[in-house]
Order: sequence, then C-alpha cells, then structure tokens
Amino acid sequence: MSYFDENLKSLNLSELASETTVVHFILHGGIIVEGFKKIFELSNNKITLTLKTGETLTISGEKLEIKEIATGEISVSGDIFNIQVK
Repeated sequence: MSYFDENLKSLNLSELASETTVVHFILHGGIIVEGFKKIFELSNNKITLTLKTGETLTISGEKLEIKEIATGEISVSGDIFNIQVK
C-alpha cells in the first residue's frame, strides 16, 4: 500500500485511492506514478501507461527506464521531456 493510499485510508477516503493518479517528480531522478494499471507501450524514448482512471499517461524522453514496479506504482528514470495524460 502506498503512502498516499495509507493517508486516504486513515481519513476514511480509501475508495478515492483507486480512482486517483499521483505523479511525483524526483529532481534529476525521474518520476513515480501512483495509480497505474498496466504498461501499454515501452521503449527507450516513450513509455505509455494505462491508469486506473481509464486514461493513458505517456512519458516521452531519452534513456527511459523502469526502475521499480509495485502494486499500482511505477518508477521511471531517464531524461524526461514531456508527460501527457489523455
């Protein structure tokens, strides 16, 4: 369970956690996305994720690499130029 999910649960708002996406930006380290469902596309220049909300989140850049995957969370490193949600 993520830090975000734990806080929502403690506030009795846990049902919102399954419908929320949070993107954490890590200076010179990449991003962490909470609320992803699956990896839709994966390359060194583009990673597209399907979110729990049904939307897609596309990360564009260079040298993109998945560093860690946990339940509903994914960590991506590399030179990130653009993040787009559709």
